[in-house]
Amino acid sequence: MEMMSRCKSVIDTLVHELAHHRQYRSYGEADDLTPVHMEAMQWVAAEVVEAIASGALDELLKEVVW
Repeated sequence: MEMMSRCKSVIDTLVHELAHHRQYRSYGEADDLTPVHMEAMQWVAAEVVEAIASGALDELLKEVVW
């Protein structure tokens, strides 16, 4: 359980930073926690959930030791 909180932090950070990338690519700006950034974070998070739910990451994650 101790490791899960760290994994969640890693995923949260990656979603946040990938949203900056999406925001910059779409709008040419990457300001923190603006409405556009929040929308980008929601999009990235939805993509992550979809990839996990579909099993697309199973092969990559099957031997990961957290």
